Amino acid sequence: MLQLYDTLANLLLGFHILYIIILFVGTFFALFGYMRNRRLFSLFFFTNLSAAMIWQIAPGCPLTELERWLRLKVNPEWTSGTPLPEAIAEKILGIDLPYELFFGVGLAWVALSAIALIQTYRPRNASNP
Repeated sequence: MLQLYDTLANLLLGFHILYIIILFVGTFFALFGYMRNRRLFSLFFFTNLSAAMIWQIAPGCPLTELERWLRLKVNPEWTSGTPLPEAIAEKILGIDLPYELFFGVGLAWVALSAIALIQTYRPRNASNP
């Protein structure tokens, strides 16, 4: 049973990373106008993006909390002190980057997301097809 919890936690972590990548890449698709003609898809995307942005300032992301619960089932002494993006960057680069860098990237992503939202839903006119 413990192996099942560990496998589920690893699958959830993989899904969480994929979810972040899709939101990040989707922001750029929206910025360049690829979602203007896909209203249902863009509504789904921006709903997810808004929820992810809210979870950044909320006490905890539901995916992170579920993963934590699964990991604690396997190992009651398990601790996770590093946020997911920082942990990924540390694994890839091998160095501990400052929190301020991630905060700045997060703020830039929020700004780009706002611009993408405006780009996607602004009214069209004859001179701007």
